[in-house]
Amino acid sequence: MIRRLTGRVLEATEDTLILDVAGVGFEVACPGRVAAELAQRPDEVVTVHVHLSLRQDEISLFGFREERDLLLFRRLLTVSGVGPRMALGMLERRGAGAVARSITDGDAAGLGAPRRMAERVILQLRDRVSDLADPVVASGASGSSEVRELAVNALERMSFATLDAQSAVSLALTAPEVDRSSVAAVVAAALRRLDAGRRGAPAPGARVAS
Repeated sequence: MIRRLTGRVLEATEDTLILDVAGVGFEVACPGRVAAELAQRPDEVVTVHVHLSLRQDEISLFGFREERDLLLFRRLLTVSGVGPRMALGMLERRGAGAVARSITDGDAAGLGAPRRMAERVILQLRDRVSDLADPVVASGASGSSEVRELAVNALERMSFATLDAQSAVSLALTAPEVDRSSVAAVVAAALRRLDAGRRGAPAPGARVAS
């Protein structure tokens, strides 16, 4: 069983990494945020934590920069109806800490999966991923500051520019419907604002001039 690969980055596309390990090129499916990060690091030697998927007509590798992501990926695969591609999709934009927090919080919308499937994931994993989830920070001035910092850091790891991340998090923290004590909730709200900005649509809660 292959658990980890260390090699030179040959190529990183939208969701695929080609890694040269001792002269052998391994094709590894990975979240887009990982591919985006490694696309900026050609020829560097990196380590990825991998899952080997064996099917009758296909052998595939799924890779992650953080071991925690791999652990959650494998737990997602234990849910009926969740295959490797769907599990990878849930980790596309957010790391295991934020995704696991969405599961423990019962936040189906934060999983990036069809609602019924997301609800099934929550039902089957809610009590099994708390060890992987980002901590819930207590409310209050110091708590709010820590949540802000953790949320911005999470967005930066997804390859968002620092200023964009800070702006989106600030907007998310002012929204009354957002749980400001939960890093995962703030990150999810900030992502909605960033996605709305990319589409040119007003972010949730934004005022539109008449």
